[in-house]
Amino acid sequence: RNVGRLDSREQAVQVATAFTVLAAGGVPDEDSADPLAAFMSSARVALRRALFVHRGDAGVLARVAAALLVADPEDGYGVALFDRALASTTERDGHRRVTLDELLAEGSEATGAGLALALAAHHVGRYGTRDELIRGAMQTFGSVARDPDDALLYWFALSAYGALGVGEPEGLEADVGNGWQPVTLEEGRAIIDV
Repeated sequence: RNVGRLDSREQAVQVATAFTVLAAGGVPDEDSADPLAAFMSSARVALRRALFVHRGDAGVLARVAAALLVADPEDGYGVALFDRALASTTERDGHRRVTLDELLAEGSEATGAGLALALAAHHVGRYGTRDELIRGAMQTFGSVARDPDDALLYWFALSAYGALGVGEPEGLEADVGNGWQPVTLEEGRAIIDV
């Protein structure tokens, strides 16, 4: 099936998410008569256009970078998309967050974008950056319960690729509307005043 141009944000995110899932199982040979191979080939071409069509949307860039780099960690467009999305992040105390347009920063969008970019970082071997992005996404991970979107997909993918590690975090901060505050974990849980 021909994927098309992916001009809309929603369509680009949906195709990137589907491509990420399918690419984890391997990308079929383009010359195959298999409909899945035709979809993957068409989607790869369409996703690469995101570098130009969605250049100002770090959330789309992060998801498309993850999709292309899961399929091929040396994909030049995937690396360029990763670099462009990474340039739209802010780092503070070892926590890196994807900076989004104010209208998109609601719900789990920032968490999903951060985890997608962490998955891309994992595939290009940028493990320190991956860990910063995971720590940043964990700051807003509670939003996933209210608005799961695609953040869980990227969380499970990072886990499947062994990127989440084990053990207790060194520190955690949460923003529940009154600014960032330190959180003390007791047996992996914390109670935060709202």
